Amino acid sequence: MQYWQHPNNVVLGGRIANDLVVKDIKNTTKLLEFTVANNMKSADDGGNKSEKAHYFRCEAWGKLAEIISRQFQKGDPITVIGTLNWQSWQDKDTGAKRESVKLRVESFHFVSGSAPRAHAAQPPAARAPAASSYYPTDSNSPPPEGPPNKDDDIPF
Repeated sequence: MQYWQHPNNVVLGGRIANDLVVKDIKNTTKLLEFTVANNMKSADDGGNKSEKAHYFRCEAWGKLAEIISRQFQKGDPITVIGTLNWQSWQDKDTGAKRESVKLRVESFHFVSGSAPRAHAAQPPAARAPAASSYYPTDSNSPPPEGPPNKDDDIPF
């Protein structure tokens, strides 16, 4: 199924808003949590223009987490494609119900004009052609690695 045919798929573009650090989860898989920021421009009825930054929490798992962390850094433009993952839990301190939405990244694209980081230090003749996006290569491949669905494991 193509990503645009799934009702929960999101395409999000912006700049990476934090330093990228891959976490090793129970020594079996990798997790990269990062934020993508973009600006929303608007104008009121009087024609006064304003701009507001929006921040979107994202997570990438397994090999994809490693690739993104090697190819990008804070401030780089990126377009990510994935599904929304909604979570709710009881706050341990206050007992209040808490909710969070993250974009679980399944693929990404380099934004026009940005170059993969792994090639930046190499002379042009030594560079291999860089892919402008990453998708799983086999449509029969297993789904992306991910966290267990336990509310106890939410680190808040």
